[in-house]
Amino acid sequence: YTLLLILGIAASIDLIGVSYEPLLMAANRARTSVTIKLFNAALLLALLFFLLPRMGTLGGAIAQLVVSVVGFVLMGSAARRFSRSLRDTG
Repeated sequence: YTLLLILGIAASIDLIGVSYEPLLMAANRARTSVTIKLFNAALLLALLFFLLPRMGTLGGAIAQLVVSVVGFVLMGSAARRFSRSLRDTG
């Protein structure tokens, strides 16, 4: 039950931030989006490397939750920066 709860929260966070990536793509900020995705992948690998041996599957679920939160914050801040640049130039 605990694993499903943590993974469900991570999936919910991903679902909340799903609109950020298309926004960045449409705004010609694909490089930013890909950079964030690559950073998230590297972060997930690093967290799995440290947490899986120590905590098992619970560590994997926690790693996914952390990566979901970090990805949401990074994509959201990139989208916010873009919207502010539009407001300042318009």
